[in-house]
Amino acid sequence: LQLLTEVLSDLARHANHVGTSLAILSQRESPDRYRQLLTGIRTGPIGLDFDPSVFAVNGQPAHKVFRQLHDLVLHVTARDALRDYDESVKEVALGRGEVDWIEFLPLLLEAEYAGWITVQRTQGEDRAGDARRALVYLQNVLFQ
Repeated sequence: LQLLTEVLSDLARHANHVGTSLAILSQRESPDRYRQLLTGIRTGPIGLDFDPSVFAVNGQPAHKVFRQLHDLVLHVTARDALRDYDESVKEVALGRGEVDWIEFLPLLLEAEYAGWITVQRTQGEDRAGDARRALVYLQNVLFQ
């Protein structure tokens, strides 16, 4: 953890120097581990690129994790995924996976999240179409 903290501190210092913020990608870590890592860096702004699908497929409801980490979130990646019967993870169209978007999205408003939400679709036969439909889905959930 110390080496990772040192490397991220150097990156955050450089990001601060050039006028940007560093956001690390969500992985299979616990919320406590993210908090420990990110609050230990004081050389520049650093936070989390929150991908709800990563937490959902690992048995951690995204809305609960976001409640724990919202003050550290700099960016939200909108993806969805399913865990198959063989424990493999498959990205699916937004709204068709394990993320409870109806529970998660209002938390962004409640937390006064002002960052970007980026729809990302890396698999599937109609990625551009899925991304367009994802935007409509997000708007419908947020502004119903």
